[in-house]
Amino acid sequence: MRNVASIPVVLLILAICLPAQADMLVAVDWGGDYFTGTSSKGFDGTNRVSESTGNYDANPALDFRYYVPFSMDAVLSPSSYSGTSSVFYGGYSLIKYNNTSPLATPNASILGAGGGGDSEAIQLRVVTGGGGESGGVLMWKKADFLNGANALSNVYLTGDTALSITIVDGGYTTGPGTFRMVVQNGTDYYISNSTASGLGTFTIADPTTETWAVYNPANSNNFFDDIGATFTTRTFDNVQALGYQVVNTQTGNFNSRVSDVNFQVSTVGATQIPEPATLALLALGGLMATGGALRRRKAVS
Repeated sequence: MRNVASIPVVLLILAICLPAQADMLVAVDWGGDYFTGTSSKGFDGTNRVSESTGNYDANPALDFRYYVPFSMDAVLSPSSYSGTSSVFYGGYSLIKYNNTSPLATPNASILGAGGGGDSEAIQLRVVTGGGGESGGVLMWKKADFLNGANALSNVYLTGDTALSITIVDGGYTTGPGTFRMVVQNGTDYYISNSTASGLGTFTIADPTTETWAVYNPANSNNFFDDIGATFTTRTFDNVQALGYQVVNTQTGNFNSRVSDVNFQVSTVGATQIPEPATLALLALGGLMATGGALRRRKAVS
């Protein structure tokens, strides 16, 4: 005699083996009118360091460096503003070549653009007559992702994911710098092979076909050196942070602001996977139901 009570048990076991349906979410959306006025709001300076004992160019003379070491623990964004995706982490470096006196105008900040509807800009600025460089890595952590992605068990990048940044330079004497996208997957960091050095919108429309190199954001004065880097396609199935790297190097007169007015990561995949305790309870329920069905089957036979 067929025991129909066993059919729901099979369906239950299949259900707990399959993850929930994935959702496509906008994870990061920095940009817009965060505060009123045209003044700038400086990055958090708690971990800022000034030094004049290093040499970062081909000239043997010592250079002056003003920097915040890369960190995913200490907030880098200003504490005096708030809004969508307003919190970010990372580090930056501002260097004056061949001169150990402090920088006249070091600036790592959110630059105000004025009244409502205008967009603020993230800027890293150096002013020097003898050459220098400015650069950094800015990262937005999963804990701050939008639309509930911060609470999900797994965030991943798909062929439909788009990472984009709008680049401006505000009319300074050198260009806006070179930008690359950055992904933290698990505990490892990856940087894109694709770069942007001009004004406008830089987009990686499909991170699954883009090539990426493993790197350590803190391994050089400008947070990346591609000499010897190996770029290959990667799978991002445990995304912990998203962001970008930028650097601008110039000899001679250097009055540069590397900056952007928008950074967005759209349509990331996010799957809610049941917690181990939930799976255990479901499995126990399935076993109990199976045992009950077998006892009824024996009673009927």
